[in-house]
Amino acid sequence: MNRRADLVPLSDRAAALQGTRLVLGVVVVLAVRLPTIAGAPDLDLAALAIGYVAATSAMELLRRVLRRRVLPILSGLLLVDGLFLAAVVAETGGSASHLLFLVHIHVVAAAVLATFRSGVVVAAWHGLLLVASGYVTWFGEIPHHPGEADLFAVASFLLIGVGAIAVARLNERALRRSRWAAGALVELGSRLERSHRSGEVALVAAEHLVTGLGYRRAAVLVAGTDDWTGAVADGRGALPVIVSGGASIPTALGDPVPARYIDPDGDPALATLLPGACHVVITPLVADERLLGVLAVECGPTRPDLPIEEIDLLAASAERVSLALRAADLLAEVERLATSDALTGLANRRLFDETLDREVARARRTGQPLALAVVDIDHFKAVNDEHGHQVGDEVLREVAAALREATRTEDLVARYGGEEFVVLATNATVDDAVVLAERLRGATRAVSTVPVTISVGVAGLPPDGDGAAMVAHADAALYRAKAAGRDRVVRHEAVIDLRGQPA
Repeated sequence: MNRRADLVPLSDRAAALQGTRLVLGVVVVLAVRLPTIAGAPDLDLAALAIGYVAATSAMELLRRVLRRRVLPILSGLLLVDGLFLAAVVAETGGSASHLLFLVHIHVVAAAVLATFRSGVVVAAWHGLLLVASGYVTWFGEIPHHPGEADLFAVASFLLIGVGAIAVARLNERALRRSRWAAGALVELGSRLERSHRSGEVALVAAEHLVTGLGYRRAAVLVAGTDDWTGAVADGRGALPVIVSGGASIPTALGDPVPARYIDPDGDPALATLLPGACHVVITPLVADERLLGVLAVECGPTRPDLPIEEIDLLAASAERVSLALRAADLLAEVERLATSDALTGLANRRLFDETLDREVARARRTGQPLALAVVDIDHFKAVNDEHGHQVGDEVLREVAAALREATRTEDLVARYGGEEFVVLATNATVDDAVVLAERLRGATRAVSTVPVTISVGVAGLPPDGDGAAMVAHADAALYRAKAAGRDRVVRHEAVIDLRGQPA
């Protein structure tokens, strides 16, 4: 943190000090007209005050014009302030002067508006001038020795200066803390804006809690149906994690109580994520009254309790992480709706076309084979006509589930349109795709709503063709399968795979 950046600019401080001098001058001009001022001063204090304000204003204007090497001017102005107030106090009764409070005001202003060290120096300077005025009278009068009242006044200068410094330090520390906290929240928000997945949000948040807020270790977990995902971070960086058995986590970590301490040894999940942790604080991640996850930070043995402002900062950080997680969920839902079939939950035609282009390009680049199976439900129109469209929709859902279960995780199963589906098999030859297609035929026989069969056309990536050509070849093979009596797999023969082997 840049400490200088947190201070009030020097020009603003100097302007405030000059305003204080104007107030001092006005008070002196008004006070010398009052009968409560003991005796008639030898000096024309009103004229002195006007000259003091004019001279210091000229020096302040010079400081603004020069803009450089201004510290000597500021120090000189403080010395001039002391001489002016010493003359005023000495001429109006010394330590018994009704205007002694002006010295106190000046000491406080110097401590708060200049520097802390300046406050002590100015207090000592005023004390020295007050004591000196006890030995040297103005304009040749008989000197006198300072009494207890003078020493008490000197002590009051120092005490007020030290007190003002203490208060100013507390205020400045609070200001720095507040500005630092605001900056930390802005930085976290900025980084979260660039995170569009819940895993990215967890990584950013966990790392920020350690590097940005200074905790020893941190864990951010995102609630899932079965497992919880997230990230843990320490001084070396952040890593993604998966916590199995997420259903048991809410009993320990998901309690929606902001910033509460828990014993990490009493919770298996925390003991695994933060082994040997000490003084762990848990904060829930909640949005729209729904628990999205939890945030855990280790304070360490030297911080057994967090001050209220740090708890507030932790809660504010958790709020921003919750909003980012909610946004990531909404984005994922929008993407799912845009790329999935509403009825079956499979990939839709748009996602299939995008994936086909990408996989064809990769197959060309790596030389790996690529195959496609086009699946059609036999006599599906008769199912709709005999049992109704609701039953037909249920058949489509069951066939889609059977196809998904029978394929590999790296294969893409999509609804191509109507009762037609496609399976894009990566790193698979046509022979591999034929075996897969036979497995699909067997899987669809388990559909229980209405017994159905499927016809499948299989094709590989042509040596000189693209994805559209492969789809056309598989579709032609499907047409031959249906023409040959349905409930069978037919492969497109005129294919040579990328390794030069007959398909």
